[in-house]
Amino acid sequence: YGRFSNTTGATTCRECPRGSYQGARSQDVCNLCPAGKYGDAQGLDECTNCLSGSYSASDGAKECVSCPKGRYVNFDQSTSCFDCGTGTYSNKTGSTSCTECLEGDFQSETGQTACGACAPGTYIGLTQSSYCANCTAGRFSSIEASSACSNCQAGTFSTESDTACTTCPDGYYSSTSVATECEVCE
Repeated sequence: YGRFSNTTGATTCRECPRGSYQGARSQDVCNLCPAGKYGDAQGLDECTNCLSGSYSASDGAKECVSCPKGRYVNFDQSTSCFDCGTGTYSNKTGSTSCTECLEGDFQSETGQTACGACAPGTYIGLTQSSYCANCTAGRFSSIEASSACSNCQAGTFSTESDTACTTCPDGYYSSTSVATECEVCE
């Protein structure tokens, strides 16, 4: 096992080279390790599965390749890695899963290594989000990575996506919180 002879009258058998194997006796060739497996030594009678987080894309691999950042594979004997989906990321090589973006963060693209923070005036109160929502009129967010918008107080107002509430000018008022405009004093 793990040896072959392709020469008539040979006095010894040769070991199968790295990346190949022979699981039977009296053979004149070695078989390449199939994609998803590897052979890191000579004279193997079987190849080894690539483990989760790594892969071999073609036959004859001598080693497995770790999934790059932004990609993962969660099973053995893989021939490729998968992009992390929207709302997730992977910031290390050899990942077996992706990490969800936290509240206040988002990722709108696949295969990424980090999440982005929601800009002031926007928010997201969910994990694994692919977008940030605008603060509605009457609410605001003054910081990055906000998971909620704050209400404007009476005497102030805001429009959509505002980063602060605006004080009602002289001659105008708002008697309730979450005002979208100030009313004229009459």
